[in-house]
Parts: sequence; C-alpha cells; structure tokens
Amino acid sequence: MNAYERIMEVIRKQGKKDLAGLQLASVGEQKEIHAGDLKLDSEDYLRAEGMSLQEGDTVLIYRFSDDQYIAICKVVE
Repeated sequence: MNAYERIMEVIRKQGKKDLAGLQLASVGEQKEIHAGDLKLDSEDYLRAEGMSLQEGDTVLIYRFSDDQYIAICKVVE
C-alpha cells in the first residue's frame, strides 16, 4: 500500500463519521496553511509523500484528530 492509499484509508474511516473535516486552504509563507481563521504551522500537519508546497498553492486539508491535519493534495483550476 503506497502513501496515497494509506491516506485515503484514513479518510474513508473518518469519513464514515463526518465529512465536515475536509477544507480548502491556502499555503502561506514558511509553508503555513490557512483555512479561514485556522493557521497551521508545518509541524501541525502531515502531507502526502512527494507533495511540495509553495506559497500561494491551494490544498485540500482534512482534520483526522483533535490537533492533527493532513494536506491531501494540491487543488488547481
């Protein structure tokens, strides 16, 4: 099972309970992620293997515990 499959497994398990944890967010300076009033420093979230974040990127994030998030993927038009 690769990293993306493991991420999706976590999402599926949590998603059976509630999908409200999915949010669009933007990447700021020093790889901080901002979603509304939420600000995540790089140690506050995990990211998919091989995903490099740059300032200005839009990402899909998912809250999977009280204090842990994961940046699932970049979102583009």
